[in-house]
Amino acid sequence: MLRESFLCTTRYSRIHDFDVYFYLRLGEQTYCGDYETTVLDEINDLMSSDGKDIAAILDTSRKRITLYTLQNRKLKARILRMSQCLPAALAQNNSR
Repeated sequence: MLRESFLCTTRYSRIHDFDVYFYLRLGEQTYCGDYETTVLDEINDLMSSDGKDIAAILDTSRKRITLYTLQNRKLKARILRMSQCLPAALAQNNSR
């Protein structure tokens, strides 16, 4: 699920800022993640990892995660409570 916002300054043109919500299963535990980026290739890399095994490092506080996509991108994301995830993202995840 993507949420889009814009960053405007008088010096630079508008920059699209994407907030990407995703689900990640580590062992028997499912996590909801939130990743913010302006780079569309990073979103494509994350989306192409759907259903595949990728490397992930969960910090000890279980608030942040580092993902390594199949294209060797390092993405740092926040872990959210399941109740904080968007309903559309939940519906999309349950339809699989």
